[in-house]
Amino acid sequence: MRLLISDANILIDMEAGALMGTLFQLPMQFGIPDLLYYEEIEPGSPGLEDLGLQVMAVSGDFVAYAQRLSDGCPGRKPRKC
Repeated sequence: MRLLISDANILIDMEAGALMGTLFQLPMQFGIPDLLYYEEIEPGSPGLEDLGLQVMAVSGDFVAYAQRLSDGCPGRKPRKC
């Protein structure tokens, strides 16, 4: 089973709790969108790919689709730049 990590805080908290090695021993594959990985994770935690984290390319079409979904949610704040 592949689980998508869509919030950088998941990995940040796992690292803070010294659980990163345990996380990647679970019988699952973990993936993260490339944009999230390169902007939020890699600078402070290089080497996660070696542990098994799969960096997944996200196409522009999918980003546009996700934006349209969030546009329909009243009160939703845009991603900070």
